[in-house]
Amino acid sequence: MYYIIKMKINKLVFALLAALVLGACSSSPKVSPVPSIEEDAEPPQGPKYLEYSENYEVTISTPSLVVFNWHRDYYSGGAHGMQEKTWYVIDKKANETIRRSDVFKPGSEGQLQELIESALRKRDKLESYEALSSGVYFEDTVEITDNYFFSRTGVGFHWDPYEIAPYSEGIIEIILPYGDLRSLLNQKGLALAEEVQKG
Repeated sequence: MYYIIKMKINKLVFALLAALVLGACSSSPKVSPVPSIEEDAEPPQGPKYLEYSENYEVTISTPSLVVFNWHRDYYSGGAHGMQEKTWYVIDKKANETIRRSDVFKPGSEGQLQELIESALRKRDKLESYEALSSGVYFEDTVEITDNYFFSRTGVGFHWDPYEIAPYSEGIIEIILPYGDLRSLLNQKGLALAEEVQKG
């Protein structure tokens, strides 16, 4: 019973957060839920958790967008608990999520992947000629994640434990500086980057 009540409260908190975040600077008095946020607010299915906690952090808020993350820690038995973090980049005026494909130019994936893999090598102190798998990563190439975010200094990319490396590495986040991304961001991406940097 406690689990069910707590999940209902969490869903309500998440819905209220979404409404507050979107409504803070919205030109429209009525705030409709963002579909992807509404879906994520559904209680997780599967085994009941022995422990579960979550928190929300707004990291960027400008007239045009808000960036926040939803961080969950849970334990359902076994050797260790688990943590997950989902990032949201929200267009306040349109009340919709801004996806990675909305801010990067078509065909920029190859160059973006090179920058990401270079940053991951730097994180793991690997030389440029060394394969990613010679460090902590599972594979020699890393798929570009859609779990991304804008920060004051660049565009960040996020992977939960087990996505690209063992649990012992924890959450992996890298930030690519805006200066390295100028040729890859489209007009919308450049405008958002400029707005975020101005604060």
